[in-house]
Amino acid sequence: MNSFMSWIGGKKALRDTILPMFPLYYERYIEVFGGGGWILFAKPPGNDFEVYNDFNALLTNLYRCVRDKPRELMAELQYVLNSREDFELVRNALARDSPASDVQRAAWFYQLIRFSYASSLDSYGSQPHDMRANFPLIEQAHRRLAKVVVENKDFEKLTRQYDRPVSFFYCDPPYHATESYYKNVGEDGFTEKDHIRLRDALMQIQGKFLLSYNDDDFIRELYDAPGIQLIATTRINNIKQRYDPNSQFSELLIGNYDLGERARHEPSQMTLFDYNNHTEDEDINMKDNRPTERKHTPDKKMLSSDMTIPAAILEATGIDAVGVADVKVLDSAFTVLKGRMTAMELIYTIKELSALASDLTVQLAKSCGRCHDCEECSAEGYDAETERIMLPDFLLDEAGIPKGAKLGVVVNEDDNTVTIGEADYDYDLSDVPGDLLDVLIASGVCIAELEKHLILEDFIYGV
Repeated sequence: MNSFMSWIGGKKALRDTILPMFPLYYERYIEVFGGGGWILFAKPPGNDFEVYNDFNALLTNLYRCVRDKPRELMAELQYVLNSREDFELVRNALARDSPASDVQRAAWFYQLIRFSYASSLDSYGSQPHDMRANFPLIEQAHRRLAKVVVENKDFEKLTRQYDRPVSFFYCDPPYHATESYYKNVGEDGFTEKDHIRLRDALMQIQGKFLLSYNDDDFIRELYDAPGIQLIATTRINNIKQRYDPNSQFSELLIGNYDLGERARHEPSQMTLFDYNNHTEDEDINMKDNRPTERKHTPDKKMLSSDMTIPAAILEATGIDAVGVADVKVLDSAFTVLKGRMTAMELIYTIKELSALASDLTVQLAKSCGRCHDCEECSAEGYDAETERIMLPDFLLDEAGIPKGAKLGVVVNEDDNTVTIGEADYDYDLSDVPGDLLDVLIASGVCIAELEKHLILEDFIYGV
């Protein structure tokens, strides 16, 4: 699940690296420097007690309003204007002691986040953005935050309050030597004394902690202590992406426990069919026949050259008679085929895989519902190629939009203008393969609902 907002230092690009390093067991999850909450929102909700904290009072007020008053908040945001004049008015209103309500202050602050340059809060971004496009994200965040405690405390007081042997603290503090980018982190900002104070506080806790930091000598020296693990990694440098698409940012992940324990205990893809009671004689080695062009990426597990499969499954498929199997790797699954098949066997396999594809398509259609020819649904005459927004590279450069970024469009019917800017989501209808989209449209699937699922990245299969 995505956050409902961007934020300086947000962990969207690093969440798939951080989550597998969580400890195997904890009962309390405390996000000490909450910010945009990208780790909290990416973390599956469970039975653990969850706390979101940030020292920025405007930010925590926004989170409380999203959790408790989403309708009132969206009502305040519904008719806001994306203009420099309104941006300055809102910024000045928040800068003084305003008698405005908590919802009004939350709406103003959200405007600053959405309309400022790189979510900096103080510089108008001059980018098109329809505030109403955020409402599904706010609704989704409202549901996710329902049982989350929202705190506005200094990290030292927070860790003392919530520390238990079963507590797990995730900390994403202002990075060393970049503290000036962060707003409302203390009268003097987040200083080196605060970095040291954070280290001292974490070294005293009974629970576990995981820190994400920039990789520099000061931080390495600060956490050079027995029982502390440091793992170096990289992420995309979002700020420099506009000028250098290949720019990477060096990161450190620091913890007071074994950061690899979860990865070692979780089953890998290749043991999906393994049972504890199988014997070596019952299993047949399978040939890994991946396409050679498939490249390894950090967020995808690679298959080993050998795996085993229980005899019962082999007998049901007929693979045991051949003695070799063929593995085909897909983006979200893999198939195990007989290593040799007759023409008829191949035909039956095609038929069965087609039936599986049909079942999955039905599942997708059920999640979206039927089209009722509402005004929101644009199925009639939809063409992904013609709907895709394309701009020349020089215009992207002038607008500060990275090459290859997804573009969104805002239509203003009052002054007959169309504004194009960088989208706040990763997928929409234009990313659906054309032949599959044609099938869904012809079947009467509501593609407006489909696009909503795509934008929100909803889970619609499994539990």
